[in-house]
Amino acid sequence: MLTHTGWPKRLRLMTAVVMMSLALFVQPASAQEPDWTWQNSLPQGDGLAGVWGSSGSDVFAVGWDGTILHYDGSSWSSMSSGTSNGLAEVWGSSGSDVFAVGSWGTIVHYDGSSWSSMSSDTSHRLEGVWGSSGSDVFAVGNYGTILHYSGGGNFLFLPLVVKDFAP
Repeated sequence: MLTHTGWPKRLRLMTAVVMMSLALFVQPASAQEPDWTWQNSLPQGDGLAGVWGSSGSDVFAVGWDGTILHYDGSSWSSMSSGTSNGLAEVWGSSGSDVFAVGSWGTIVHYDGSSWSSMSSDTSHRLEGVWGSSGSDVFAVGNYGTILHYSGGGNFLFLPLVVKDFAP
C-alpha cells in the first residue's frame, strides 16, 4: 500500500525505469539507418497502396481515387489514370509497359506515354498484379479471382481448381 510519503519515491523509480527503457530502445536520429528518406508526394493527398519501379529514376506509385504518381529520380508528378476507382497494386515489365489494378475490377495499362483502361470482366476488387513479361501477366483479387493477360487483348479469367493435397 502506498503512503503519502512513499508515492514520490515510487514515482521517481517509475520515471527512472521509463527513461532507461527509452535510452535503451530509442536511438538518436543520427544513429538510425540512413537508407530511408521522406519523399513528399504533394500536390496530392490521397493514400497510396502500391509501388513498383524499373529503376531508381522510373518509379510508379498507385492509390486511392485512381491516383498514379511517377518518380523520375528527383521529384514526383501526378499522372492521369483515366479512373476514379482506387488502385491497389502496380507492376511492369519495363517503364513503358506497366499495369495497375484495383477496385471494381479496374485494370489500367501504361504504354510509355499514357494510361488506358483494360477490360477484366469482373467487378471484384483486384489486389495484386505480377508477370514474367509484358505478355504473361496475372492479376488476383477477392473471391479467388485470378486473371491472365497473354498480350494483345484483355485479361481473361483462369479457372480456380483446388486439389486436395493429402500428406
